This record gives sequence, C-alpha cells and structure tokens, in this order.
Amino acid sequence: KLSDRKLCYLKEFYGVTGEYEYKLFLANLIKIYADLCVKKENIPSALQKAVRDMKKSENLKAGSERFITLSGYSKTHLTRLMRKYYGVSVHEFIRDTRLEAAYNSLVLTSLYPEDISEELGYSSIHYFSRQFKKVSGMTPSEYASSVKLMSEQD
Repeated sequence: KLSDRKLCYLKEFYGVTGEYEYKLFLANLIKIYADLCVKKENIPSALQKAVRDMKKSENLKAGSERFITLSGYSKTHLTRLMRKYYGVSVHEFIRDTRLEAAYNSLVLTSLYPEDISEELGYSSIHYFSRQFKKVSGMTPSEYASSVKLMSEQD
C-alpha cells in the first residue's frame, strides 16, 4: 500500500491520484526504461521513426500495412528488422502496442471497450476481447470494472 506522503508527491508532480494509477504510472516508466535500454544506436533511424509513429492511434488502427508504409521497408525486411532489434514480429508488435493502448484507455478514459476496440483497429469486439483476455486473464469489461472498483477504494 502507498503511504499518504508518496501519494501526495505523485499527485502533485505527476497527476497520479490513486494506487492503481500509480501502478500504471510505474508500468509505463518501466516500459520507457526498457525501450531506452534497447541499443538505439544500432537501430536504423527509419525503423525507430516507424515504431514511434505506429504508437499513434490512427496508425495502430490502420495496422501492419501502415507500418510497412511508414518504415519504407518491404514486409519481409521489416519483419526481419523487428525480430533483430525488438525481438518481436510485426504482428506481435502491433498486437502488444494495441493492447497497451487499450489498457491505458480503460484506466484513463471512460470509453467503452467497444469504442476502444474500434479506435485501435480491431476487426471486431469479440476478437479484441479474446486478445485482451489471453494477455490479462480478464475481458476488457471485467478489467474496466476492476479498475473502477480499485479507484473507489482509494
């Protein structure tokens, strides 16, 4: 449990209001740190830019074809580079980035899972829910409910 002093500090400097937001904040910090630890000096700048641009919702919605276009590489070459520098396939990167955006949206907005699914480019709410449950162990609706419950307890 967070102390009142730590919560006050986080609230004041980072706008974090509760324990769950604090955990999300830490998870995002860890993700940023992990991204920084990847040997960026060896990664082609076109790939770095494409990865950064793919994190925008309009590009995520468009999917792998947009990623290929943004990178300027062929599908085969982009797949090879993603495996080499990021350790994931193009499909895995897009899936993970979409799910990360979904988690953030469920915690930080009042959007319904159906809206988030559409915003992130999933073909259906059912596919989105299956992917989400596979990773988190609960459906987006269950996750959103648990987040609301946690924030009410803070």
